Amino acid sequence: MAGTVLAVLEQRDGGFRKTAYEVATAAADIASQLGGEAVALVIGKELPQNAEQIGKYGIKKIYFAKSEGLSGYVPEVFTEAVLKAIEQVQPQAVFFSASLQGKDLAPRVAARLGVGLATDCTELTVTDGELWAVRPVYAGKAFVTVRFKGTPNLASLRPNVFTPREAGNDTA
Repeated sequence: MAGTVLAVLEQRDGGFRKTAYEVATAAADIASQLGGEAVALVIGKELPQNAEQIGKYGIKKIYFAKSEGLSGYVPEVFTEAVLKAIEQVQPQAVFFSASLQGKDLAPRVAARLGVGLATDCTELTVTDGELWAVRPVYAGKAFVTVRFKGTPNLASLRPNVFTPREAGNDTA
């Protein structure tokens, strides 16, 4: 769906990781600019105990890929779950955390889809309906602004850069 942003949210010990709120906030911001909505994918054995709270951060719907054997990260299974969610949702963009898990999962998904991936993004903007990202290069000594080719636009977001905030709340 045009303008839809899929946020891949990580969980640990029965709750969302802090980066999940950061990714959800960024997804909601960009979806709003694209005229769409932010939706989330959660993969695991069970939904986090606080799953309903993610809606406060602008997520309109949660897709849940459940498996009893998924108490931890299983690369092949997680990749397939993300690909199936992308097929179902048809998002314009997919955001991951640039955590250890996200740094492993996002490139796998990009390779399977045959699209590019902007890694470790520190800023996202929309100009004329297109998503642009700022990311570090040269060991962080410089930053480059990139435009995405192909759909969906895949990006991993640097942790502790996108401040989580509840939807409709412009203050951090």
